[in-house]
Amino acid sequence: MTAALGAPRGADAAGGLVDPGRVKSRLVEAHPPEGSPDGVATLIGHVAEVEGLRADLIGDELWKLEDGSARTFVDTLNPRFWQIHSTSSSSSVARLLKRITTRFTQLDSAWLPSGQLQQLEGRRLWIKSTFNGDTLLGSEAPERRWRARFEGEAPDELLHLLADTRYARATALAGVGSIVEEPGIGRAHVVADFRGSFVFGAGGDFEVGASVLWNVVRRYEALIRSLEDRHQLKLEYGEHGGFAIDGDVALIEFPERVDPQLLVEGLFTTKEPFRLWAVPKQIAEEEWEANAVDLHVGQPLRLEISPYRVRLLLDEDTCGNTLARMLTNLQRHLDARSRLALAA
Repeated sequence: MTAALGAPRGADAAGGLVDPGRVKSRLVEAHPPEGSPDGVATLIGHVAEVEGLRADLIGDELWKLEDGSARTFVDTLNPRFWQIHSTSSSSSVARLLKRITTRFTQLDSAWLPSGQLQQLEGRRLWIKSTFNGDTLLGSEAPERRWRARFEGEAPDELLHLLADTRYARATALAGVGSIVEEPGIGRAHVVADFRGSFVFGAGGDFEVGASVLWNVVRRYEALIRSLEDRHQLKLEYGEHGGFAIDGDVALIEFPERVDPQLLVEGLFTTKEPFRLWAVPKQIAEEEWEANAVDLHVGQPLRLEISPYRVRLLLDEDTCGNTLARMLTNLQRHLDARSRLALAA
């Protein structure tokens, strides 16, 4: 990949294995039938067969997947959190990844809440903020739409200044651009967004960029596993009968009142970005409950919705990525200040 970043357009990079140009990478959460190379091979083989892709194992835990328009390389060293790299055109890569992450319940994008995105290493060149609250806030909300990009020294601070203005609800962090330097190795221009997408600029060192991505993987895996350890509800049976329930309710809080009916109507459409199905039930004037199914892994969860919070009860096998996706998208479509009260 470093050869591709440094090669001029039209040149032969890495023996023709990759095209020259920027490297586009994506962090994807996977649920193979077992967390082993054999389990990964089974899942990749299934995806390739259904989608008409060619799949080849070309190294230790490294797969090549390609169709007529995109060639990608899938690093499965971590069998649950895959890194997908490509130098094919951005549009071709985006179409391929959208197909496989929406059609297969075993695969989903990583969803980086603002706290995770802010931890990206390097000297910040710019940040991007986007917000669209038409569905969850309604068309009358004055701050329902927002798009801004801040450049210069410490651009993060400019976004923080808006926390005391009428735009506070809309100041969701959507992307960052940074320069990362490793003494004695090189430098990389890294662009990252909330869906776990990364772009490494031409002329940089992919080894440096890959190190950044691995750090993101480690932090994200720690977040997801901590959410599962804390919030998955499990039954523990005693030696002499009886049982205890282990697991905390997850609580996402909003600093300002929201319309719970609008929130209910926007959450359970089965579509992106929430991917939830349910038949919600109103139990009080401004209280709703729903036994939902997360269409990512097909597992159940229970939600209780009110004007200032959403309470979530995860099933024993419901993925922590469900909570990360919920929080990330509430920050981008309801209130940028939404927080998971018990998150690490």
